Amino acid sequence: MNRIWRILFWVVVAVSLLANALVLGVFLRAGEMRGIINGGGGGFANLPAEIKQEFRDVLRENRGTLQGPLRDLGQARRAMFDAAAARPYDRAAVEAAMERVRVASAALQVAGQTLLLMAFDKAAE
Repeated sequence: MNRIWRILFWVVVAVSLLANALVLGVFLRAGEMRGIINGGGGGFANLPAEIKQEFRDVLRENRGTLQGPLRDLGQARRAMFDAAAARPYDRAAVEAAMERVRVASAALQVAGQTLLLMAFDKAAE
C-alpha cells in the first residue's frame, strides 16, 4: 500500500509541475503578444503626454473621419466571413473578400495616421 501512495504522490507532483509550466507559458505568451500588438515597444504608451493629449483632441475634433473607414472595415470583415461560410465554398469569392478587407484596413490606417500626424503638427507648434 505504501508503494501505491508513493507512486500517486509522484504522479500528482508531475501533473502539478506540468500545469504550472503550462500556466507560465500562457502568461509569457500573452505578454509577448501584447508587445507585438503594441509595436514591440508599447506604441501609443511611449508617446509624450503632450502628444497623447493632442491626439485625443484631434480625435475629438475629427470624430467623423474614422467612422466611415471603421464602418467599411466592419462590413468587409462580415462579408469575408460570410463568403468563407457559404456553401458551396468559393475560394475566389473568399479571396476577393479578403482583398476588400485589406483595402478597408489600409484606408483606416491612413485615416488614423493622418490624424496622428495632425497631432504631431499641433504639438510641434
